[in-house]
Amino acid sequence: MDNWPTDPITYPAPIAAPPAYPVAVQVAPQPRLRMWPVLLTLYFLSPLMAEVLSGSTAPLMFIQPFGLIFIPLLYGSSAILIREILVRRRLGWGNALLLGAAFGVFQEALVVQTWYNFIAKSSPSHSNGFYSVWLGTNWVWALNLTIYHAVISITLPLILLSLLFPRRANTPGLRRRGVILFLLWLIIPCGLLAVATATAQYAKEGYHGPPLAGYLIACALLVGLLLLGSFVRIPAPRPQIGKRAPGVWKARLTMFGLTTLFFLLMFILPATKLPPLLTMAIAAGLFGFGLWRIASWSARDGWNARHWLALVMGLLGWYLLIWGPLVEFAVRLPLRQGLTLANLITMIVLFIFDWRLKRRLTQPAPVAMGRSSAV
Repeated sequence: MDNWPTDPITYPAPIAAPPAYPVAVQVAPQPRLRMWPVLLTLYFLSPLMAEVLSGSTAPLMFIQPFGLIFIPLLYGSSAILIREILVRRRLGWGNALLLGAAFGVFQEALVVQTWYNFIAKSSPSHSNGFYSVWLGTNWVWALNLTIYHAVISITLPLILLSLLFPRRANTPGLRRRGVILFLLWLIIPCGLLAVATATAQYAKEGYHGPPLAGYLIACALLVGLLLLGSFVRIPAPRPQIGKRAPGVWKARLTMFGLTTLFFLLMFILPATKLPPLLTMAIAAGLFGFGLWRIASWSARDGWNARHWLALVMGLLGWYLLIWGPLVEFAVRLPLRQGLTLANLITMIVLFIFDWRLKRRLTQPAPVAMGRSSAV
């Protein structure tokens, strides 16, 4: 972990005072920052936050060979490639959300095909039944899972990574050959999985591949989100001079409340048989309100690294405090033993990290001492 924290993505370098008179300065070459700890952390951080803490993949299944190899391959490789785009093009968190949404379309529509295989009882999207289905696609499920992956699978791990490694947050982690290898490592296995999903995995339950129209729409959405996220620079919010940022607990509890409401509505609204477009509008509106709230707060005076960590803790709080115990002790899904304990340990670690950030942010900055010269 790097030595000093600050706001993610942009870390202004300190500017040294000019000397009192011209001098010849020999600049020593700076050692190249080691990036493999950053990439390795992100490679496992993204699947741990998106799959294990949420209970989507049981902890006992994650440590088995298939889970330990394939799940980080899908999540970690995508997160690393998205980080590379953001760092090389100096893009911000709005672009991270767009690229995270592209990842959600890639995974849920093109690879594991939950947008379409809702007819299979073992599919995660089967719980919604035929609600909001058009062109063979479950659109409410598609929207909710795209928002989920944009936030939980990609953006939150990138925020946490920038807090863990602030000095290396703006440093590219891959050379061109590394980018190509990661692309191949991602696309080839995912292509094979997509073929298996379409032809074999759910064949006995009546699913024999995605509908052509729905699949083409998903491909178009993927390309559009990639282009927007990579080439359209989302502007940072304009600074709000004179307004103070909220306390970290207010930020934490607000995000916890919004996330809990989002997931409750995600489960409840399809059962009410409201018009699907209204259900999607409610989900999109709640998500948009959360984005506006964060953008407004982050532009205020006093917003710092602890606030970014508070957002992460609040957004994960639904899983760590509510969903984990519900899945393990009430629903009793198989192989979920230890999920609540793992989530509790995660929350404790995050509070310890917050305590360390608080100590570092409250320490006085070191004063540079030097000799003055008279001419």
